Amino acid sequence: MAGFMRKKNPIGVDHSLSGLKWAQRQARLPVIQAKMEALPFKPGVFGGVVCSLSFQYLRPEELKKCLKEVWEVLKIRGGLALSYPNVKKKPATAAEHAALPQEELKQVLEDSGFRIQASRGVCFRNPRFLVNWSVRPALKHVSRFFYRISRIGRIFPKQAYHYVLCCEKSSGPALEKSG
Repeated sequence: MAGFMRKKNPIGVDHSLSGLKWAQRQARLPVIQAKMEALPFKPGVFGGVVCSLSFQYLRPEELKKCLKEVWEVLKIRGGLALSYPNVKKKPATAAEHAALPQEELKQVLEDSGFRIQASRGVCFRNPRFLVNWSVRPALKHVSRFFYRISRIGRIFPKQAYHYVLCCEKSSGPALEKSG
């Protein structure tokens, strides 16, 4: 993703040192090792933050802390773009995936001081058995077909497997407002 933002001087952030080394080799951009919940930047230094399929691993209390950090490092009216899986219900146990249903995620974002500007599905759900068939050597041509079908997720966002939310830093987080 950093390659798309070259003109904006992106900085890669990840908690995994091996992941950062890989990213640095691929994109040849500066990288910093840090956790999402404790960003090592001064307030208001970034015009935008992009987070691709990372927030889904945070429990709600971790997500709120992370969003507060992101809100802090963004300039006024700075943007946050994130991709997230489209889950239908909350996980039953703490051992399950942490991803929230879309409406709950939107509420957490709004409570954290972000205004949602756009939501778009990016990968249409395909039945698992069809995906499994598409990786068989005799059916490799099928995988291209499934890829093309998956791209219609933007037309049917409720059925998309993943979606992208574009947000803007608005007022302070609701928790700070209420004291």
